[in-house]
Amino acid sequence: ALDTLAVKSYIAGTAFDLGLHRQKKKGILHVSNAGAGAENLLRIGGKYEDPLFDWIIRVKTQQILATSMLGVATMVGTALYTWYVNTNTTSSAPTDAYYNDPGVSPTTLNIMYLCQAVLTLTTIVTMVLIAQKYNLRLMEKRAEWSGVTIRELERHRGEAALDANRQAFFNASYPLLSSSLFYRCLMELLIHLLHPIVWMASRNSVPAGPAVDETPNTVYKLLQVCVFFRFYLLSEMIHLNGSAYIHRFEIITAKPELLKIGFSITRLLSVKLLFFRRPVVMLVLLSLFAILTFGFVFFTSERIEGYTPVDPTSMPYDPANSVWNAFDAFVRLGFGDLVPVTTLGRIAACSCAVAGIATFVVFSAVLVQQMALSKEQKYAMEFLGCRSADLRYRSASESLIWTWIEAFLLPEVKREIARKLGALAIDEMDDELRRKSRGHKGNRVYYVTKRFRHARRILEGSFALPNDEIIGKKLSAVKDLVEALGEEVTKHQEELESVEQEVQQRLKALVSKMAELRRRGHVPV
Repeated sequence: ALDTLAVKSYIAGTAFDLGLHRQKKKGILHVSNAGAGAENLLRIGGKYEDPLFDWIIRVKTQQILATSMLGVATMVGTALYTWYVNTNTTSSAPTDAYYNDPGVSPTTLNIMYLCQAVLTLTTIVTMVLIAQKYNLRLMEKRAEWSGVTIRELERHRGEAALDANRQAFFNASYPLLSSSLFYRCLMELLIHLLHPIVWMASRNSVPAGPAVDETPNTVYKLLQVCVFFRFYLLSEMIHLNGSAYIHRFEIITAKPELLKIGFSITRLLSVKLLFFRRPVVMLVLLSLFAILTFGFVFFTSERIEGYTPVDPTSMPYDPANSVWNAFDAFVRLGFGDLVPVTTLGRIAACSCAVAGIATFVVFSAVLVQQMALSKEQKYAMEFLGCRSADLRYRSASESLIWTWIEAFLLPEVKREIARKLGALAIDEMDDELRRKSRGHKGNRVYYVTKRFRHARRILEGSFALPNDEIIGKKLSAVKDLVEALGEEVTKHQEELESVEQEVQQRLKALVSKMAELRRRGHVPV
């Protein structure tokens, strides 16, 4: 639904030129004037709601995420390719493919150089996009601190709306170098700057021999691990595309108490809301992400190069076994068939175990909270409990009545029947009573009475409502309202009674007057 989009962000200045045309298709609005005023915008302190600017930030973050993840995929593919290309060789001590290895074919070298060019290019593009994003964030901060909206700052098609003095005041309202925005920008640039280069790994650095307890080409493989730090962009993407962030102005303005305490929609809150909405999906995705990430770390740090193990039953650190070791550490199975021996591998194992504990603890907390009964479910359970107790009470009452009749009334009936029908009928009745009754008469009465009292206690206890502070307050308010309405009705009832008496007196006076007129001969009254 996008026809044209031109976004120019200048890193050194604050010029901002936006031209956007959207079709009215599937509910997408048409934006024709980017320089409208802020009279209809929601405001929190010095911040103004600007959905168009938020959309630009989301698009910029999506571009950063796409180029950054392309670099991660390129790095992983390069590592797996350089391992796989020499795995099936005839050498008894295979190693990875290195640029200075004479046994590596020219085709393999060209593929390695091409992957390195893609990784470096995506890194440079991502860093430029990050700088542009923070330039937009800087404009947002300056608009907040100076009280000038971004739409007032630059008109549509770059027509300046501010004079030179106001432009200087705008630039000086939020200095970049002394702000946290500057350090966050540097941190993101540093995270993306750390990436491996094929010329850092050398064939000469691979030791030959079985006593290998450290990772060869440590710097190169550490830089491979550092590339996975780019996944922090996923949390930012979740935050910017979350409904809580998109409607943050409506949420805060609807509750003035949130504005008083300085509440804001943070990245952690957005991730937490997503975890509460989709706990199972988040558990599966986080588990897969952690297992695959730490599996690659085990693969690149624990893989032994340069010799074949003496023990043929030992498990090599190929990709499949590395992922299995990460799963073993993540869920803390502790089989011990694969044990990290290098420093980097042991750090990765500890981090993987801690990540697994944290993931399952958070999931368990969310699951327990979702399984807890709500107020409606509590009252439904209370109703079912009352119904069950009532049925039990009825059954116990019937048993008690029948046992009492059987114990005290039937003997009299037997004697009356014996007088009229004879001994044969008494014997048949005794057999019937033996089949229906069990145990001694006193024991039957005692146990049935005990069961009846127990059922009565359960029924009385089921009537007790759970202590709920909110429901108690609501019931108290309803009670006060009913009392006030009763007083009002009583007051109006007294007024109505006095009006009724007055009307009756006037009617009596009128009737007596009419009777007096009829006596005097004035018939047509």
